[in-house]
Amino acid sequence: MTKARKKQFDCVEVKRRAQGAISKELEGHSPKEQYETIRQLAEDLPLWKELVEGRQKTGPHPARAPSKRRKAG
Repeated sequence: MTKARKKQFDCVEVKRRAQGAISKELEGHSPKEQYETIRQLAEDLPLWKELVEGRQKTGPHPARAPSKRRKAG
């Protein structure tokens, strides 16, 4: 039988703390204000910037691009 190891990093705990902090910050704000706050937080992340730059180079995702089908009629 193996001994249980002590975790050096608890991902779930970190996630819960982060969500708690975000919830406190958004508390009492309208849905629109919450959206804007989350958007601002996301825009400051390096991953967000990388995703936006990639989208600018390649264009929108095909599933989200406007349909080129003609309307029947």
